[in-house]
Amino acid sequence: MWKQDSNKEHWLSPIALTYINAGRLTDSFRKETFYNPALLVNVNSELILGSIYSFTYNTTNPFEKRQWYFKGSLDVAGNLAGLLSGASEPRQKKLAGTPFAQYIKADIDLRYKRKLQNNFDWINQLLIGVGIPYNNSSVLPFTKQYVIGGSKTLRGFQWRKIGPGSYLPTLYDQRLFQLVGGDYKLQFNSELRMPLFAKFSGTVFIDLGNMWTKDTILFGKAGQLKKDFYKEIAVASGVGLRFDAGLILIRADLGFPLRKPYLPDGERWVINKIELGDRYWRQQNLVLNIALGYPF
Repeated sequence: MWKQDSNKEHWLSPIALTYINAGRLTDSFRKETFYNPALLVNVNSELILGSIYSFTYNTTNPFEKRQWYFKGSLDVAGNLAGLLSGASEPRQKKLAGTPFAQYIKADIDLRYKRKLQNNFDWINQLLIGVGIPYNNSSVLPFTKQYVIGGSKTLRGFQWRKIGPGSYLPTLYDQRLFQLVGGDYKLQFNSELRMPLFAKFSGTVFIDLGNMWTKDTILFGKAGQLKKDFYKEIAVASGVGLRFDAGLILIRADLGFPLRKPYLPDGERWVINKIELGDRYWRQQNLVLNIALGYPF
């Protein structure tokens, strides 16, 4: 890691090694794979050998009215091993007796903060992630896949219960897949932060985004990236409460969906169906996220 100047930083890992050992698979899981072999994709042992580089820029003065943060990263794995071994099909070639991952992955994290009157802050974040598995890999390793939902992405949707694309994860998926993830991700978050009293502050936020897969192996065509991917963008909104405890910040964000991508096309906007006074609606739609630190 080195600094180019006060607000530009580079980070390089020439050798990044990860070994995933999928052991102790239960008999019930093995029986499930007989009917759905795609389950094996996210539990097989795998070796990830590659390099990672990232560049970070941020506004030097934290008191400036307008502040920017940018981080771009590139993660490549298995390219040299694939070239030397002649890998051309998923899990065809091995290193040290274990199939190696082969992919290229690029990420962009862009944030903008504007200080407003009365100590109000307007914060925005744009995340773009692209992962391309090829040759020796049919999908990204599960440790490298993108996820959506939860306290740092779409706070009106629970983690593992949305996406990829217009796919709606079932209880079966949640039970057998280590995570419900994808190869591509688009996410935008915006929130207005305001002081309340003592060490408490509040926020109003809106989140949107989704993730998609490169092909149809795990979640079919519903999860695959398409030309009209924008029609599968999920939208959520809500309010939050934060308590600054000094060393840590404790937050609680209450979110609810405004647009559900897994509904039929033309019926995905659900703003007109919000009924805060209805108990059943609250049980099905309100999501409470409790976490430490700001979401971004």
